[in-house]
Amino acid sequence: MFDVFFMPQTTSSDCTVTVAAMTVNALHGIRSNIVVPRYDQTQLLDAVGSRSWIEKTVEDGAGTTFREFAGYLRRSLDASGHKQARMSVFKPRRGDRRSLARLRAALLANEANPDSLMVVVYNQGMLVGNWNGPHASAVGGYDAAEDRVLIMDVDRGLPGPYWTSTERLHAAMLKPAPLDQGRLAGDTGGYIVVRG
Repeated sequence: MFDVFFMPQTTSSDCTVTVAAMTVNALHGIRSNIVVPRYDQTQLLDAVGSRSWIEKTVEDGAGTTFREFAGYLRRSLDASGHKQARMSVFKPRRGDRRSLARLRAALLANEANPDSLMVVVYNQGMLVGNWNGPHASAVGGYDAAEDRVLIMDVDRGLPGPYWTSTERLHAAMLKPAPLDQGRLAGDTGGYIVVRG
């Protein structure tokens, strides 16, 4: 469903806003079978009404931590009429087999459920090599046979979605943001599953 509601980010720092807008639009589409987006980034920020989120996501803004993103996504769901939507948040702590198996299980369950949406936060440079920092995107699909994930990357500088191995995505979630990332330094990623 994310492919229908895909949109690129509008600033260098609003990947979380963009992914949240895609999520609420896709959830509305799942419920209503209407494929017209209800929110763009500005409309969603207005609906949520968080000055802090706005300030963090302007051009060259300070960015949003994984924990903050989970909170803003919850507020986005509530503000857009999806208060009953359930969110499962997982932040891997170690790069062990158990954590990787949990990610694979979540991807499989998400792929099997048409009412489920999954978003990820990871070190983007580990997947596409463009910069060493945290980034949010949507999961467009999971190929269990090849053990790879389709990343619907909202980065406006990339040509479109791409596949990456589950193991590589997991490692990218675990890589801390470097010291030059200011308030995000040391933050790691994870994944969030939303079910309507």
